Amino acid sequence: MPRFSVVVPVFNEAELIGATLERMRELLPPDHEVLLCYDHEDDTTLPAARALPEDRRPEGLRFVRNELGPGPRFAIEAGMRAAESPVVFVAMADLSDDLEQCGEMLERAEAGADVVCASRYMPGGEQIGGPWLKGQLSRWAGLSLYWLTGLATRDPTNSFKAYRRDFLERTRIETEAGFALGIELTVKAHFGGGRVEEVPARWWDRSAGESRFRLLRWLPGYLRWYFFAFRARAAAALRSGGLACVLALLVAGVAQLPILGHSFFADDFRHLYDLAVRPVGEFLLLPHGGHLLSSWRLVFWVFEASFGLEARLWFLATWLTHLANVALVYATARQLGTSAPVAGTLGALWGASFLARGSLAWISVYPHVLATTFVLLAIHDVLRVANGRAGEPVRAGLRWMLLLLLAANSFGVAIGVAVFFPFACWLLLSGSGRRARAVALLCTLWLLVPLNYALVASQASDAMPTLEATGPVQWSHVLFVLDLAARLTGYGVATAVTGPLLALTPGPAIRVADGLLAGTPIQDATPWIFTVAILVGLAILWLLLRADARARRSALALLLLLLATYLPIAHGRSWNTAADAALWSRARYHYLAPALFWLALAPLLPRSAAFGPTARRAVATALALFVALSAWWSYQMPLDAVLTADMEESRQHLSRTRTRIDRRIDRTRPGGTAWLRNRSYELGLPHPFPGWAAIFTIVYPENRVRGREVRFVEPDPERREWIYRGGGERMRELIVAPEEVPEADRKPRKRRRGAETERTGDTR
Repeated sequence: MPRFSVVVPVFNEAELIGATLERMRELLPPDHEVLLCYDHEDDTTLPAARALPEDRRPEGLRFVRNELGPGPRFAIEAGMRAAESPVVFVAMADLSDDLEQCGEMLERAEAGADVVCASRYMPGGEQIGGPWLKGQLSRWAGLSLYWLTGLATRDPTNSFKAYRRDFLERTRIETEAGFALGIELTVKAHFGGGRVEEVPARWWDRSAGESRFRLLRWLPGYLRWYFFAFRARAAAALRSGGLACVLALLVAGVAQLPILGHSFFADDFRHLYDLAVRPVGEFLLLPHGGHLLSSWRLVFWVFEASFGLEARLWFLATWLTHLANVALVYATARQLGTSAPVAGTLGALWGASFLARGSLAWISVYPHVLATTFVLLAIHDVLRVANGRAGEPVRAGLRWMLLLLLAANSFGVAIGVAVFFPFACWLLLSGSGRRARAVALLCTLWLLVPLNYALVASQASDAMPTLEATGPVQWSHVLFVLDLAARLTGYGVATAVTGPLLALTPGPAIRVADGLLAGTPIQDATPWIFTVAILVGLAILWLLLRADARARRSALALLLLLLATYLPIAHGRSWNTAADAALWSRARYHYLAPALFWLALAPLLPRSAAFGPTARRAVATALALFVALSAWWSYQMPLDAVLTADMEESRQHLSRTRTRIDRRIDRTRPGGTAWLRNRSYELGLPHPFPGWAAIFTIVYPENRVRGREVRFVEPDPERREWIYRGGGERMRELIVAPEEVPEADRKPRKRRRGAETERTGDTR
């Protein structure tokens, strides 16, 4: 019996068959057979091959008549059936295949691989020549299957493959025509539990003769197995617990669906204005409210370029990011050792929480959502390394540093996470090799994060607190920060566990929103909130004492990061809102921390397996009801339960202002200059806003609209200079003093008293 067989489908290959057979004799490993598979006796390949002298033929050359059906698909199957070896290759007769790789492919097949693919698209592979469209379709089909379905080869469409004969004997070929049986057998092997491997190979376009590949005719066959791979991947995910993840995404998605009807308000306009009047590089480095926002500002820039002022698309992107975070919570909980149902429940509890709405309902707090994505990615990757699924820790440490720096430049909560992450990583990587070097690498964040903050603060010292502005640190202030962090933690934990029952609404009169204590003022509700928090803390302590060492370390690491999340908020807000007794109840500060709280419980919850089936069913029923209650309450919750904002009024205010600006511009003759008074535009913010002129820059990219120059008249010299400082060259051109308005364009206005008139800039 030969060591391996090579099946070669042929059809009128007289020009190339001689060179192909000679090359096989030269490059194939010894002890083989070559099967030329043909449809008809009048095929021109046959006399050309038979005329080749024995010393130029490969060993074991045989001719196989295909009687299964016409075309290469049946010719290949006929050869596979006629092969006598335990390993069967399929190669073409046009010198396109890299036969030098047969030795390595043979060794891998003999070592147990069911299918070994010659890959043009992995590192070391190459495609030389050939139709451009065909090559691109093949490349991106293979790469998309590799990335999205986990198929173990980047080039499933290449027909040059090695198959184990026992795999072929138990696998039915369903392809009806063409060469799609190559991708069919590959995806069936992979998703059927077999082993698929790949080796880098080159591919050359034929040098003579005519290609008989029919792209449009055979494309449906390829698409059938392309989509089969996605269906198989989805089915495998569901079988492995993916259904729990899908349900968590569904619950969270429905609960947070109302955000799609929200609009821009308050700080959103400030960010849109900054993007409109500043160079992109300056905009990306601009801090706001004590937060480093470079990562988010990059996303903001992309959103503005893509969506304009269509708020629904902005919130759709926010909603999708939240769902991605829910999936990350699920995946991270799985890495912590929980079952799929438990991980799905944790993801749903967090994703459907009303607290999450505080960050999702406001574009200016989307940085909190984005920072959570980066932090969860880093934690998930650490756990994969700890579980031996993602390489060695030192190289992975560079990824963690990058993710944490991106998070720290998205929202302030991640600054604390980045600083405390080396300690958490030390706990999570316990027992992993080279843990000390990975943690030492992460300790550079203690230098990088403050340095990054200081550099950005030096560029905009008026936009964020500095040590000079706040004065020397005093112990009373430290105690206040710790007290505020404790209150933030207590409220976040208590509301995560009780859902809407202890939720506080913002506004002048802060009260409990729903439940038995509905309407209770904050002063009376506070003892209840922190009593629940203390009880939860005691329960966690009990679970920690009962857990094994690894679960205990994982939970402690995540609880440490939870506390680190609240410290920057307490520090940053203590300087200017110390008098706000209810600062800790603002929902927008409670997005990342509750996710870390539920993840901290994940390694402790498997202890529930010690309970009997009746107890487990009772707990499961209670959790399902609690998830449903939280999702329902979040879905029907009015916006004022988390934000002191009237979205509809903000939307109408913007629409009215745009209409009035457009009307005044259209009154001006084409080619002229429209002079408008720079009226105020109230945002409800403690800091000023440049008014109508700023709204104009947000709506229009240039100061010339529909053939008319536009200028805004600002009579207040101090306000004018303030706008110039923050608005750059565009605002220096757009904002003018009343005396700059030409005499002919000034409109007379009667004084409030008397018949005399004064002439000013246009006050229309």
